[in-house]
Amino acid sequence: MRQGAQLLSYPPTGKSPRTLTFQGIDTTDTALQLFLVGSIASGSELLIFTLDNNLNGADANKLYRMAANGMVTTVVEDTLTQIPGGARQPGQYTAISQDGTRFAYGGNVSGGNPCGPPDGVTVVDLDTDKRTTTSLPTSGSLPQLRITGIWFDPQGAVMASAFREPAQACTTSGQGAATERQPTALYRLASGAWTKTNQDTVMGQSTQDGWKAQRTAAVGLNDYRPPASRLVITDPKNQQASLATSVAAFAWAPTTSTATPLLGTLWAPNQKGYGLPKPTMFFNGGSPSGIVRNLNWTSWGQQRATATGEALYVTDQAVADSPWEKSSVVAFDLGDCNGVRTYRKISTFFPQHGGRFDPTQYIDVCTGEYSNAP
Repeated sequence: MRQGAQLLSYPPTGKSPRTLTFQGIDTTDTALQLFLVGSIASGSELLIFTLDNNLNGADANKLYRMAANGMVTTVVEDTLTQIPGGARQPGQYTAISQDGTRFAYGGNVSGGNPCGPPDGVTVVDLDTDKRTTTSLPTSGSLPQLRITGIWFDPQGAVMASAFREPAQACTTSGQGAATERQPTALYRLASGAWTKTNQDTVMGQSTQDGWKAQRTAAVGLNDYRPPASRLVITDPKNQQASLATSVAAFAWAPTTSTATPLLGTLWAPNQKGYGLPKPTMFFNGGSPSGIVRNLNWTSWGQQRATATGEALYVTDQAVADSPWEKSSVVAFDLGDCNGVRTYRKISTFFPQHGGRFDPTQYIDVCTGEYSNAP
């Protein structure tokens, strides 16, 4: 999706699509490009990357989460120095982990241009906002590696398909070499280091229950041509089926019946934690009194999930003068919120000050309504 384009939501029922509206991004800014880079939480929440053509704009190189109700919040507060796809294919080479907690993308500090440093992969923790970038390995005087695809394996490791750019592509007389297709190799990122595998997959996906999808092909710099091979699907019994060569992207649909429940959804600007599984903190988006941090959850996935954490204990003093104290949280009312299985209510209290769980006192974190609202 680019500036001026519509983002449509197609329901699985086959009904007509609806246009999604944004609450938190100025889509009228002609200098801003928007890229849809992933979908998490069974499709109820989207990841959107913005690229500001003015380079110095406030929204330059930002990553956002957008809930099904159109509410938007930033994932990473500062500008990303590496961008998905770099200059070769902005917004491309992205993947979401199977549990919906991590976002990975391939790019380059220099924009992904030929002749620069090797491409790398940035992994963003959607809960803590932390991110790390790991460059693909170099090999002496050999040309640098360029990414062609990113995905997560069933164990949560990042997989990257890459090829070595033609050496002639960096010379004035050899620009035509950039259009020549090159063989690919598959690399696995685990514990902060890349390992080259014995596979040549250019696109792949796999599930924990044994299903696999794989395409092998040769690719080139700025290669927008149709795929050179079919996408082969393999089931747990090793039976295979091929999809058409016109299939350019592929992802497994989440299993909603067994999906890990989330903590509500975004219901106000600038929020954190909501719409994610087992967040380490949540923030209501306004006063600091709405922050609960350092959460340690138990019984997540059951009818009630409980956690201990820290929150500001506010009495008669100003919020800024209130101390951080141990607090307890109960997430309950497990059910449907915008088509996703979530805990729809939370209750926060301070046991050391006589507080206890009261199911009639809560925030509805699907709608944003307070049970004690006047």
